Amino acid sequence: REYSIDPEHTYAILIGTSEYDDRANFAPIPPVAGNIDTMYRILCDRTMVGIPYENISRLYNESCINIKDELRNVSRTQNIKTLIIYYSGHGQNTGNSQLSLIAKDTRTIDDELHNDIPYAFVEKMMNSSQADQKIVFIDACHSGLAAQGNSNVFDFEPVQGTFTLASTSAD
Repeated sequence: REYSIDPEHTYAILIGTSEYDDRANFAPIPPVAGNIDTMYRILCDRTMVGIPYENISRLYNESCINIKDELRNVSRTQNIKTLIIYYSGHGQNTGNSQLSLIAKDTRTIDDELHNDIPYAFVEKMMNSSQADQKIVFIDACHSGLAAQGNSNVFDFEPVQGTFTLASTSAD
């Protein structure tokens, strides 16, 4: 199968969290704003990718529910060939090789996360999307869990048609 990006039939969701309500557990990450802006410019630039502005959604310092709602909405977008998801912020290994993405309103209570975005939810939304190809960029600690699982080798079934780029190993 041959893959390429048709800008008119590509949708991107850019998620970035640099400020957290639970500052005791999640330190601010000031560069996230620039990461989101740079990715937006690259995706819109006609000499690079050329995705129409209206096909790109930017979520910056949003709540867990807003992020999940947008992921669900984009997974239901019709006439889409490529889905791009970009996340920049904190990531956490919640045990059993499970990655969670941290939203502005994520809280840790007795070592348990609340209002987080389990990567399994992201995978579920990708599986429900009609897009033939899905490209995921995760710029977060433990992001290797999304790409390779905990063993850092490809020993599990990824979402078909998906390319995942992680900024770190699982650990």
